[in-house]
Amino acid sequence: MKIPTRSTTSILAIALAVLLGSCNITGASPGDDSQEVAATLDPRIEWLANYATEEGAAPVAMDAMPVHVSAPAVQLDDEADRARLAASLADDRLATLVEGFVDEGLMALERGEAERAHDLFASAVQLDPTHEVARDLYQRTAALAGDDDATLGALAADARTLTKVRRQQRGMDIEHHLSMGRQGLANDDPEAALRHFEDALTLIRFNPDMSRNAATEDEVLALVRQAQLQRESQLAARDNELQRRALQAQEEWDNAERNRTTIKIQGLLASANDAFLRDDFVGAIESLDEALRLDPANTDAEDLRRIATKASHEAAARDIRRAYRKQWNRTFDDLKYDSVIPNDVITFPNGDKWAQTVARGPKSFASSLGGRPADDRAVLDQLDEIRIPYEFDGNTLPEVLAYLRDVTGVNFLMSSDVLDEADNQDYSLRDRTPQSVSRILKIVLEDQSVPAMTFTVRDGIARIITLEESHGDYVLEMYDIRDLTFTPTDHSTLDFNLLPSGTDSESFTDGVEDEEPLPLVSADTLLSLIQDNIAPLTWQDDPERSITQMPGTLIVRQTPDVHEQIHSLLTDLRANTTTLIHIQTRFIEVEDSFLEDIGVDLRGLDPSQGSGLDDFGQPGAGGVGTPANPEGIGTGIDPGAFYSGSNGDLKGRTENLFDSVLGESDVLTGGGGMSIEALFLKDTNVSAVMRAVSKYQNSNIVNAPSLTLRSGQRGNIKVLDNRTYVRDFEPEIATGAVIAQPELDVVKSGIVLDVRAVASADRRFITLELRPTIATLVPDANGNLLPEALVSLGTPNANNVIIQLPELAIQRLRTTATLPDGATLLLGGLKTTIEQDFDSGMPFLSDIPLVSFFFSRQGEYTSRRKLLILLTANIVAPEEHEPILR
Repeated sequence: MKIPTRSTTSILAIALAVLLGSCNITGASPGDDSQEVAATLDPRIEWLANYATEEGAAPVAMDAMPVHVSAPAVQLDDEADRARLAASLADDRLATLVEGFVDEGLMALERGEAERAHDLFASAVQLDPTHEVARDLYQRTAALAGDDDATLGALAADARTLTKVRRQQRGMDIEHHLSMGRQGLANDDPEAALRHFEDALTLIRFNPDMSRNAATEDEVLALVRQAQLQRESQLAARDNELQRRALQAQEEWDNAERNRTTIKIQGLLASANDAFLRDDFVGAIESLDEALRLDPANTDAEDLRRIATKASHEAAARDIRRAYRKQWNRTFDDLKYDSVIPNDVITFPNGDKWAQTVARGPKSFASSLGGRPADDRAVLDQLDEIRIPYEFDGNTLPEVLAYLRDVTGVNFLMSSDVLDEADNQDYSLRDRTPQSVSRILKIVLEDQSVPAMTFTVRDGIARIITLEESHGDYVLEMYDIRDLTFTPTDHSTLDFNLLPSGTDSESFTDGVEDEEPLPLVSADTLLSLIQDNIAPLTWQDDPERSITQMPGTLIVRQTPDVHEQIHSLLTDLRANTTTLIHIQTRFIEVEDSFLEDIGVDLRGLDPSQGSGLDDFGQPGAGGVGTPANPEGIGTGIDPGAFYSGSNGDLKGRTENLFDSVLGESDVLTGGGGMSIEALFLKDTNVSAVMRAVSKYQNSNIVNAPSLTLRSGQRGNIKVLDNRTYVRDFEPEIATGAVIAQPELDVVKSGIVLDVRAVASADRRFITLELRPTIATLVPDANGNLLPEALVSLGTPNANNVIIQLPELAIQRLRTTATLPDGATLLLGGLKTTIEQDFDSGMPFLSDIPLVSFFFSRQGEYTSRRKLLILLTANIVAPEEHEPILR
């Protein structure tokens, strides 16, 4: 019987793989000639486990098969059982392959494929020549396939040849395993030797038809026992060596650990000593605690810790006392500092506090302005600072950007949309005047490009993008504008006045009322200012860009460049809102007064017999009283000269009086000086009284109030005395009685400066609108500032009442002046001059030289006063007084 040629090779390969795999227990070592047909133990076990799983049987667990057992006989029996199981499984596998070929051949016959069926049946007979069905089908399909030579005899001859080849291969495998096992014993590798001997033993037991020249099973068993004994001896020696090494390593580790602990404790004690010497008692205690944790029985560490704890408590007590003294001194320093009047107009906090204030910044939705990265800010500054003339003659956008890149060193990157448009247009521009690079970019991109483009800076690169792409760069930002739209309050003052009866302060006013103050800029005006001057087209063309007004706040959604322009505009507007004007006023009152009063009176003799001189008026008629009770100035009855003659007495009296008081009660009066009374007793008695007084006064009174205003604001300074007085009485009539209800009012006297200050745009000049007022209460002859008067209520049943009638001298000045920053302005002088020259004496006698001295009185009073108002105005810029931050 002849087997088809095209299927012979595949059939032999399958048969060898199945049959040899079922007979070999372990594979050959590397370099073995039988490596291609032998299988090792582990793959075989894995294969059997997988196969059992596929067939539904329980898998053979690898860890359930022990590698080493103490009894060699038991191990050999187990190996034999496993070998028989492997052979049985191999036979089952071979029968399955044969049945598979038969089934495929039958299906090929049903499809009409006779040659295909004949080849499959031939493969089945080749694997199992004893299979009756396969042999019968092979012979039946031979005629259909056109193979007349295909007989069972030929197939049987091929099978015998194959069996002989298998037997020779197994003999070679046995010899190879025995050789490798002996070599393993010689090389002191009993593990490998045992593995080879067991493989040879398995091959011998499952191939009883081996030739007699092959090794016997007893010889191989002896070799297996020898390898097992040598392996057990080697494992025991290895375990002993490992145990000895482990004990030695443990001892060495324990010694090293003790040494390390000792060294660490010594280091901790040294560290504690260093910390103690540095007065770092807390650090010393921590080091000692760590040492005690490592060695709780260390008495040295315990003693040192006790000492360090005591020292720590003492140091803490010293620190507390030091801090108490420092705080005590600081408290009194603060009290002294509070009592010192500062000389500076504006005083900033210290540098650290001001640094925190500056870092606070405005509140916003995002850090779009102050949070721009430093590299982006540097690129923008570079584009703004570099100024160059330019000339482009038909250049493309990439050429223009390349030129600007070479000049500035800034990298430019065009988006894909810009690249699509850049090839379709060129630029022809020229300007000999140096322009900033940012301005050149705006001219090229926004004015000369169609469609319009723009640029933005991100990640340190200037990116050229279209307007549509710029929508992604929109930032929502909030601007607080309350300091710009705030309306400052004008603090004006009312003019001085004494209110007539039946009026109040609201119905009796003096002067013209001022207009209501206006803010620096209204919110609507500011909104229009931004939209009309900063990117005016974008607010209308692009609905994504918006500006919304809220009370005291603007919410803007725009690109970062527009936000910077808005921020710059608001900063410029705020530049003058923080400007302050400090006004220092000096009210200087200069006075030069002189008074002199010299006179001689003949009076002072005791009246004789109770009778005096009563020739000045009629007694009882009023005015001068009676001789016993004279009234009024110059009504004395005592004589000044008396002569008692035989024919009668001669009496005389001279008293030189002024019709008004010499001097002023609040400046100089005639009191004081020298008073001499001379009495001459002879035939004629004379009593002379001489008064002589001379006074000089030179005074300089300065009131220097100061006021700080915001530029454009109105304020005032008041230095006033308020006095309550009885202005009038309101009679309330009851049954048989009249009750007087007093009406009280307040009279004010003093100095008031009402001023409005405006700084010029360049902060060099100051315009002042000044309204100084000086009000002074005029005293009466007795020096009373609130003279009293007795008045009647107009009814017979009411008593007279006393009201007060103050007299107020008011001096006002209204002017507007412009002066340089730091200059002093003299508003003007309010001058007052009083001259009194009194002369009282007897006619004729007062004109005789020398004699006139005894019969006259001369009084002279001169007072010259001048009030000067000096104003010094200074512009105070808070930013000039800021501390320097480092």
